[in-house]
Amino acid sequence: MNFEARFSKKSVRSGQILAVLIIGILLMLLLGSCSPKNKETALDWDKSPEVRIIRVSDPINFPGLSCTWQDERMDNHIPEGQVFGDGRFIWVEYYRAEEVVARRVMEGRLSEAELSSLLGQISVSGFFSWKDHYSRVTFQEDVPPNTIMYVNLKEKEKHVIVSSGAPAGFHELVRLVTTGAGTVGREYIPERGYLEVHPFYYYDQDQDWQLPLWPGEEAGFHLEELVYERGQFIEGPILEFVWQVINDSPGQPVVLDQDEAYTLVILIPGLSNIAIPD
Repeated sequence: MNFEARFSKKSVRSGQILAVLIIGILLMLLLGSCSPKNKETALDWDKSPEVRIIRVSDPINFPGLSCTWQDERMDNHIPEGQVFGDGRFIWVEYYRAEEVVARRVMEGRLSEAELSSLLGQISVSGFFSWKDHYSRVTFQEDVPPNTIMYVNLKEKEKHVIVSSGAPAGFHELVRLVTTGAGTVGREYIPERGYLEVHPFYYYDQDQDWQLPLWPGEEAGFHLEELVYERGQFIEGPILEFVWQVINDSPGQPVVLDQDEAYTLVILIPGLSNIAIPD
């Protein structure tokens, strides 16, 4: 066999070996990326009902919003979308009722497969690779609060805070989570809440103020008693009354009690932004 033939045969054999190696590597990569185990591990979450898996806080539409974020009305703010480990879904709807912006808090439930699909959408969007903070300015003063999206999984935890310059797809995810992601819901009524009271100094008895009246006898206490106290837990019909007052007018949740006006704040365990005092 001459030199050219030997060289040609050796080159063919080397090419075949190289091709087999490349195909093997590609198969390994393909199988690894398609492995159900890897996918499950990446998007696995704690299925406990008290663990919050997804949270979106987008308070720009909250009627009690103030630029400095110091107004006690903002304590009534509830994140606009929250999903818990067992699939419970809480989201907030704002709507105009006569001359005020009202709030409706909705409750639904995702199956395990539906929650897995929602997490898959979040992952595919690139959420876990985005920066933690997006803003076109380095310092903010007296501006509305940021939009925050937070996802908590067993093997990864991620938040994205946006004041401006959001990445492509961010606002779509926010809309998805804050509208129930297609879930059929019903109005949410809390079972227990922590009531705080603040004097409302702008009440004028000479004007025709149509304020709800505090049901002192049914509650067993008057609001003056709580102004300088730390507040107290309430349940049942009194909680439903307070909840309705706040939802009907989040920008001015004011009631009249013994000729004095008070702003109501209700903190719901596990839902509210503000921690309940110990």
